[in-house]
Amino acid sequence: MKRLLEEKAESFGALGRAAVDLARAESDSLSGELKDSGRTLGRSTVFILLALFCFFWALGALAFLAVELLAFSFPRWGAVLLVFTVLLVSALLLATIGWLRIKRLEKPAAMVKRHWSEYRDWWSGRWIGERHRRSDTRSSDEAP
Repeated sequence: MKRLLEEKAESFGALGRAAVDLARAESDSLSGELKDSGRTLGRSTVFILLALFCFFWALGALAFLAVELLAFSFPRWGAVLLVFTVLLVSALLLATIGWLRIKRLEKPAAMVKRHWSEYRDWWSGRWIGERHRRSDTRSSDEAP
């Protein structure tokens, strides 16, 4: 009887250590995904800042030169309109790329919830599967 209790205590101890190891692995996995998400957010922010940079400086610095060069072929107002349109489309394209990259990010709360749900499903599936296998082996042992 004492040996049986010691075996049960040892198996419960192993189960506790396994649960701690599993929780640590899940935490490391979640941490890695949060780091990746942060990196993607940073890169997306760079795209948006580049779009703003292009819009601000290109509009001021290159507009004058482009208008003067196009004034040879178009009326001055047409040259200004053409340069403005090109710069505006470029800025909108860069901003759209940055925004789409941000929208692909998973929110940190949703990421934690997903990890917890996967962990819970895995643990319950493993626990139920283990109990189911034990009952199958017992029924096969009891069969004549």
